[in-house]
Amino acid sequence: MKSFYTVLLLTIAQIAYGQTPQGHYEGALTRDGSVQLISFDFHIDKTTYDIPEIGYMNVATEKISRSKDTLNVKIFNGDFYCFLDPKTGDVTGISKDINPRIRIHLKKALAKEKSFSEEEIKFTNADVSLAGVLFKPKKSEKPIPYVILVHRSGWEDRDTPWYHSLAYDLASKGIGVLLYDKRGTGKSTGNFSSADFNDLADDAVSAFNYLKERKDLNYVKIGFLGASQGGWITPLAANKVSGCGFAILIVGPAVSLYEQDINRVQYTLTDEGYSKESIDSALHYSALFSNMFRVTRQKIGMRLKDMPRKLKIKNG
Repeated sequence: MKSFYTVLLLTIAQIAYGQTPQGHYEGALTRDGSVQLISFDFHIDKTTYDIPEIGYMNVATEKISRSKDTLNVKIFNGDFYCFLDPKTGDVTGISKDINPRIRIHLKKALAKEKSFSEEEIKFTNADVSLAGVLFKPKKSEKPIPYVILVHRSGWEDRDTPWYHSLAYDLASKGIGVLLYDKRGTGKSTGNFSSADFNDLADDAVSAFNYLKERKDLNYVKIGFLGASQGGWITPLAANKVSGCGFAILIVGPAVSLYEQDINRVQYTLTDEGYSKESIDSALHYSALFSNMFRVTRQKIGMRLKDMPRKLKIKNG
């Protein structure tokens, strides 16, 4: 009887598997005559897609589920109801909530072999455990550069579309990439909300030291690439290590944090139509808050400096 149920479960699984597309599919999204190329890689454990026009590469679908003969797929362009044609094997569908409707048409195609491998990695910064992926280009007889991607603000991990796509693009061009889950996200411990820029820079430094200790990697130099908030953290990390090969900033800072926040308040309120008096009041408040924050941090730093070493260690 037990073997009967085992066979029955396997049969059901095979039927469900057969009703869902598997493998590599290529096609396009169309709306009102416009066309955008797209490809999918359907797998049981994970489905990803590429939209080269917007720089999305191997991005995980936001949602994928099946109801009877309909496949529901949610991606950057919206929620789609799709149908797998049992005769042709084509996948066709239409957007759920977007008007004018976006149509999708995919055909089974040969998967392209990746020119790099991916390795799960772990390293530490003090009591914080950091996890990530190392993208290693294949057939690199000569030493190659390795870049550590430094995160923007908020929740950022290895699956964040912008960083994940950037890692794939760089690796496909023969550049090694270390992409880790920001502390407190993905498989990394810690809390990015309570960390300051130096803490986050030290995480990047730990990634740098990890690569330096990998004797099996044939690298010519190691450096950092940071975008947005990563534009502040990257220079800090680069100054903390010995032998940094390069530091790249994308939409990085051109002014101080204080100046940027003042500009944010002024331009946002002006754009929203507030009066000059209201804007001046908000700018004054922002300046007072920034000064209070700066003085408080200085006082806390002085107190910590004067504390006994054992007590500092005990209290973290």
